[in-house]
Amino acid sequence: MYVTAEYQLIVNCCRRSFDDARSDLLPVEANLDWPRVVELARFHRVQGLVAATLRQYGAAIPHLVAQQLYGDSSDIAAQSLAAIAECRRLLAGFHTNNIPLLFLKGATLAQLAYCNPSLKSAIDIDVLIDPAQLNQAAQTLRDLGYLQMFPVDSAAGRPLEHWHFRSKESVWIKPGSHLHLDLHTRLVDNPALIPSIGINSPSQDVELGGGIVLPTLAPDEMFAYLCVHGASCAWFRLKWISDLAGLIARFESRDIDHLYGRSQDLGAGRAAAQALLLADHEFGVLCNNTALRVKLLEDRANRHLLRAALRQLHGATGGVEGSKLFATARMHWTQVFLLPGARFMASEIARQIRMALLFRSEISKLKRARMLSGLPA
Repeated sequence: MYVTAEYQLIVNCCRRSFDDARSDLLPVEANLDWPRVVELARFHRVQGLVAATLRQYGAAIPHLVAQQLYGDSSDIAAQSLAAIAECRRLLAGFHTNNIPLLFLKGATLAQLAYCNPSLKSAIDIDVLIDPAQLNQAAQTLRDLGYLQMFPVDSAAGRPLEHWHFRSKESVWIKPGSHLHLDLHTRLVDNPALIPSIGINSPSQDVELGGGIVLPTLAPDEMFAYLCVHGASCAWFRLKWISDLAGLIARFESRDIDHLYGRSQDLGAGRAAAQALLLADHEFGVLCNNTALRVKLLEDRANRHLLRAALRQLHGATGGVEGSKLFATARMHWTQVFLLPGARFMASEIARQIRMALLFRSEISKLKRARMLSGLPA
C-alpha cells in the first residue's frame, strides 16, 4: 500500500514521542509538501506529537507551517490542562455523592503512553460509572453545570435509562467551554465484546502532576478496551493507534504476549489481533516478538481486518480523500467480524440497524429542539 512521505513523517513524529531509541526516523526530507503535512496532522489529530518532535529535533520547517503546528500544539496543551482541571472537579463531585467512576482514554492514557498529557488531542472527557447509578450521575453532572445534549434532555429519568439500555454513553456539554463529556455505563455497544470489563474491574491511579491523580482501567483491561474502541471505527485516525502503540511500548515482549492472552479472556476477540498487527505495521511494536506476529497473521480473518484498517487509516494520506460513504461502510462491515461465528455477526448487524434508527430519531428531536429555541438546526 502506497504511503506518502508526508504521512510517514507524522508517523515518525508520533513514534518519536514514545520511542526515542530509533535514530533513523528523522531528519526530514527536503521536498515535502508541508501544507499536506499540516493537513494530515490535523486530520489525524496528532499536531501536538508532530510539533513536539519537530521542535525537539530542530527540524527545519517553513515558518508558516511552524506557526500552524506550534499554534495547534499550544491550543492542545491549553485544552488538555483545562480538561485535567475539569477531571479533578468531576472526581471530587462524584466522590462527594459516593459515585465511583473511571476515566477512559484522555489525560490518563496520554500520561501512560507519552508521559506528557499535554501532547494528546482530546475533544471530550470519557467517564465510566455503574449503570445502577445513572440517574445519580446525571444529577451530579447537572449540579456541576452540565447540560444533557444527546439524547435530548427530558424532565423524566426514564428516557435516559431507556437510551443507556441501547447505547453505551450519553453526551453532556459544559456551557461556556469547549468541553463535552461522554457518560458511559458500559464500554461497548455490543455486550458480547469485553462483557466483564466495567466499573468494578481492576483499576490503576495515574498521577498527572500538581497533585491530580485520576483512576482508570488497569493495564490488561485498558489494552482490551482500547483495541475494541479502535476497531469500532476501523482505526481511521492515526492518534488512536499511536496511543495504543505508545502504551504497548512500555512493555516487554513477554508482557505483550500476556496482554494479548488476557484480551482474549476478556472478550476482545479479533480486535486485539487487528490492533497489534496495525500497531506493528505502523510502529513496529512486534519487532521483537515475531512469534506473536506470525501467530496472528495465520488467521485469515485477522489479515482481512488488518487490510481494512490500513485502507481506512491511509485513505486520507495519498492526496485524494476517500469516499465518506465507503469509509463509513467499511467501519460497519469490519465490526461484524470482531468475534467468530454467525451468531455474533447477526447480533451486530441487528444492533447497527437499531442504533442507526435510534440516532436518526434523536437527531430529529435535537433539530426540533434547536429550532424551537431559535438556534439554527
